[in-house]
Amino acid sequence: MTSTRHDARLVRTLRMLRAIGRRPRGLRIAELVDELGVSRNSVYRYLDDLGLAGIALVREQRGGEAWVRLPAEWTAQPDMAEQFALVVARQVLAGLPGSRAARRIEPRLRGLPAPPLHVETAVPVDDGVARAVEAALAGDRRLLSFAYRGLRDEDGGRRRTVEPIELRFSQRAWYLFALDVDKGELRTFKLARMADAVVHDVRCTRSTVDAAQAHAHSVSVWSTDEVFDVAIRIHPPHAAVAHEYPLQASQVIEHDGDTVIIRARVAGLEEVTRWVLRWGGDARVEAPAALRARVRDEYERALRRLS
Repeated sequence: MTSTRHDARLVRTLRMLRAIGRRPRGLRIAELVDELGVSRNSVYRYLDDLGLAGIALVREQRGGEAWVRLPAEWTAQPDMAEQFALVVARQVLAGLPGSRAARRIEPRLRGLPAPPLHVETAVPVDDGVARAVEAALAGDRRLLSFAYRGLRDEDGGRRRTVEPIELRFSQRAWYLFALDVDKGELRTFKLARMADAVVHDVRCTRSTVDAAQAHAHSVSVWSTDEVFDVAIRIHPPHAAVAHEYPLQASQVIEHDGDTVIIRARVAGLEEVTRWVLRWGGDARVEAPAALRARVRDEYERALRRLS
């Protein structure tokens, strides 16, 4: 083989390797024939050359056609946009450290320079809890039991058995929306308060809930049939930035002079009370009276603690 022919063959081999590397799923041999403008036999010779050089690509049949792809361990490193997405996902999944999803991200970022991005890390939960919740939700959902300590539990918590429905992420924390089997009620459990989680070999049969519909009026993660129409007036200087901190997805903002009124239909009063308090003296509850009373009670309780 002359030097010129050898060089042309080498160039085509490298072109073929580059073309395959751009496609994670690989390419059909027929596509490589078109890409390189050579015969099928030539493509196979190039593949053999790579094999002799210790670069063994994966050849397989799919749907009656011959394909070739890079080995899984040669997957191309993520570009900057992918790195940004992976870093965000890693920080969110840091709250589920024992899950398979969390473990799969780190190898994709290993050895790469850190992108110019900072994301707050999710509140972590117990590894065993993360694995159990992930397993209970996978495929055919299965019963899950765990020890749970609510805010008002003083005895170390109680054992709960649930049919898991959906994981929800809000304000740096993971929550499980589920049917409490013993109470027959839909509940939301914070994973950070769970312990000793066990997946049972029993399929879920009672929870056929539309999670999106159940949370249509949620401010954060609460779901309840008790719904309130609220109106909160925000005064300057925060009125100008009220839209940056939405109360609820379907809220409406009305401008009234130098103030704005946030109107929304919300599930319960617990989460909206916390939202109002974050504005301090710049927020005034216009309606309902029950919400105004709750906010006033919270401020009075805070004043008593300060005195």
